[in-house]
Amino acid sequence: MSGRCLAVVVLGLSTLAACVAALPHPAEADVSRARSGGDASITLADLEAGRAAYVERCGSCHLLFLPADQRASRWPAHVDRMAERAKLKPEQRRVIESFLVTMAQRPE
Repeated sequence: MSGRCLAVVVLGLSTLAACVAALPHPAEADVSRARSGGDASITLADLEAGRAAYVERCGSCHLLFLPADQRASRWPAHVDRMAERAKLKPEQRRVIESFLVTMAQRPE
């Protein structure tokens, strides 16, 4: 691998690491907010699984958006558009969407 290619790979990995580090982890307050928003069965484990699936499945192809980068109401359509391309299983799609919508509603 040439020095230039290696530099591009290192830069890409460090950018991904920075994005993942900035991606919030859900907390119990997020679960309460998701439940009050109509997803009565959501758990903290579901939201953590959504974060992990988002990093693994979405971050493997492109830089990750922070949940607050879009309004919560826009995430479902965005996940719908990407689900087929990313070959998401229904449960992966569900937890990724729940994570993104819930975290986009997090007060700053």
